[in-house]
Amino acid sequence: MMARQIIETGIYITLPEYKCSLTKQAKGKCFKEDFLVAKSSTILLDNVDKEASFEKCVVDVMSRVGDFIFVIYFTHPNRPLPSGLLTPHHRQCGILEIKLDDTHHLFTYNKAPGTRQLDKLKDYIQHDVESKMWVFHPRYAQLEQEATERLSLKASQYTPTPTSSVHNDQHRHRNPKNFELHHSDSLHPSTNSIPSRHAQFECIMCQCQWQVILPNKPICPKCHNHLYASEISSSQEA
Repeated sequence: MMARQIIETGIYITLPEYKCSLTKQAKGKCFKEDFLVAKSSTILLDNVDKEASFEKCVVDVMSRVGDFIFVIYFTHPNRPLPSGLLTPHHRQCGILEIKLDDTHHLFTYNKAPGTRQLDKLKDYIQHDVESKMWVFHPRYAQLEQEATERLSLKASQYTPTPTSSVHNDQHRHRNPKNFELHHSDSLHPSTNSIPSRHAQFECIMCQCQWQVILPNKPICPKCHNHLYASEISSSQEA
């Protein structure tokens, strides 16, 4: 009630930075893309409605900032955030959670003479960014979509190196005998003493399957590389 009273009369309030990250697993590598939704800033809240109805919830504070509705909801361990505020139907809004979990410290420690409890709480609400968290921001969806596109492009343009220890470990784990056979073939090109046979191979990188008459080198028709070829079946040449 004190927090609502402080904001109701008009207040400058510092908003936290809103920074997010996306990750994607592809080609044996984890890709990451950071994007900034909002920088930390200070806004003026005036013409405030307290205990207003928004998205079928009673919110503590509702005001307007430019063309956007701005909502504040105070939380503490016995008062969680309503789930309806996580995905509001009204997209032209900003929703801020302010956690009041630790405000009891304001009234039990460092009791300076002449300092009112209301003044301590006002300073906390105005300037403490650790207690604030963005629940919804009107620019988030667009910036997330742009970051997703950048992340997909980054993953698609990545080319794994043939000498990558990660890929070699994956290949050895799948079929170590085939791995040794293919590399020994490249070191010893003479194959007159090896009987011919048909074999079915699969590339562990692109999952392409093809047939090879061994001892010819099993080169993937898509990757044009034999390093990730894994034999999956074979038959003896008549």
